[in-house]
Amino acid sequence: MKKKVRKIDVGGQAFNWNVVRMNENYVCLRVWSSEDRSKPWIQVRLQCEDFLLKFSENAHQDQQQPETLKLSVTPADVASIIRLAFQSGLDPERFEAVGNYLLTKAGRLEPINDVLNSREDS
Repeated sequence: MKKKVRKIDVGGQAFNWNVVRMNENYVCLRVWSSEDRSKPWIQVRLQCEDFLLKFSENAHQDQQQPETLKLSVTPADVASIIRLAFQSGLDPERFEAVGNYLLTKAGRLEPINDVLNSREDS
């Protein structure tokens, strides 16, 4: 997975984001405020299987073969996660430390100690 930094606008605010593969089960979505690129605003640990399942359901409808499936976190996914962070009271203009979260299967952001080094499989 490429570490290309992309841009997105959510709620009138500009953000940069990228996705880093952690292992076969998880990826890390990193989001920066366009105002402060020195450290991410949030890092969110995402289960790969959730995105693969979502993609494979779409692929099945399009009659694609399973070997053509690729892990994909879309801009729409990123925008949804940023909105969820806003709803959780996270403000990109008022943060001191990087927020590390796990996106649960129930669609909630749960704080965790360290996204990149966490071994939690919840």
